[in-house]
Amino acid sequence: MARRNLDEWIEEHDHATPAHPVRTLWRNHFYLDGFFNTEGGMWVVLVNGLFFIPVMFAAFFYPLEALLTAVVMLVATFAGLKIWMNWERNHR
Repeated sequence: MARRNLDEWIEEHDHATPAHPVRTLWRNHFYLDGFFNTEGGMWVVLVNGLFFIPVMFAAFFYPLEALLTAVVMLVATFAGLKIWMNWERNHR
């Protein structure tokens, strides 16, 4: 008996072409080609966006520590962007 994949079975019995949204996103690089690349400094901003939510939750219970963490994150962001800008200027 020949092995068939699930897509062939769905096309045969349901008469519909299966949709693969994750495959489409992966093939199109999650549609972020024009907005995000690892060669620019935008990755620093996006990573800091991931850290922003836990800091806001912590601010309810530990306001002073959360404020200190936010200030450290801001300083680290600007330091990272400055280092990246200097590296880009010197390596072109």
